[in-house]
Amino acid sequence: MSLNVLNGRRVPPVIPLGGHQPGKAADIARAMKTFIGADVRVSVVLDRDYRSDEEIVAWEQELQREFHVAHVLRRKEVENYFLNPKLVAKTITARRSESPTSEEKAIELLESITDDLRDTAESQFLARYLEYGGKTRRGTDHSTLTKDALAQFRVRWSSLPGRLDLVSGKEVLRRLNRLLQAEGRKALTIGNLSTHMTEAEIPLELSALLKQLDQLLVSKGDSRPGRRERSGV
Repeated sequence: MSLNVLNGRRVPPVIPLGGHQPGKAADIARAMKTFIGADVRVSVVLDRDYRSDEEIVAWEQELQREFHVAHVLRRKEVENYFLNPKLVAKTITARRSESPTSEEKAIELLESITDDLRDTAESQFLARYLEYGGKTRRGTDHSTLTKDALAQFRVRWSSLPGRLDLVSGKEVLRRLNRLLQAEGRKALTIGNLSTHMTEAEIPLELSALLKQLDQLLVSKGDSRPGRRERSGV
């Protein structure tokens, strides 16, 4: 995936990558520098998917050679950042045509949905962990890798915030909307949720990332006549 932040000063081009494709991203960055110019400022933001912390940190280190900003989301995909029970409850309650919903009710719904998604999340996490561990921990017994993977998964799954980092945010939102509509309520969208998210509720990871991306639009040379800077994501 790719993510761009617009602050009203200029609109850099955005190139969707379609998921977690670090190799493709690096190829695009090199091509842009070749055809546009070495001074082009390029950033990349990738979905975490079901990968381990070790793997996404390694990808970031690799991508930082080609990009001014290289970030892999710490949650599976961008939708996951909006599945905060308090935010869900607040967004539903803000609709005057519907009865209020408590944060406790939102927690109950999200726990039930994630319960149903555990097998998928666990098997996918295990598969990615074994794939990466087989490359970086050569000689390590398969059973040891499996034990390590399951231990990491279970720690994160022990809390609702941890679960909501691991599962597909798109699927959770789809299932949540199915339950809401069964109660006669309107479906939620990321747009709805973002409208009711306060600055204080933006996760620190996203806040820091947005500031980094915004800084790409500012150059030390902007004040000099005739200076042109190009940036891409």
